[in-house]
Amino acid sequence: MVLDEAGHVQWAGLTEYTGGKEASAWFAEYGAGVPAALLKTARGWVAAKVAFDDARAAGATEGEAIIASRRAVANVKD
Repeated sequence: MVLDEAGHVQWAGLTEYTGGKEASAWFAEYGAGVPAALLKTARGWVAAKVAFDDARAAGATEGEAIIASRRAVANVKD
């Protein structure tokens, strides 16, 4: 949650329906505010979403894209 220019509360978050592009944009905007204990999880979430979308765009099946997303999470560093 953040305050906008007018002092109103706004929010942004990630869901299972968030795509890779949107997840990357969210992390670029709000990643600095993610608590240290959740930072690796957030990076993994974004990496998985991006990898899934990239794999599907390259013609991978859904199952292949899921495997790609799991590999992306496994490669996320602290």
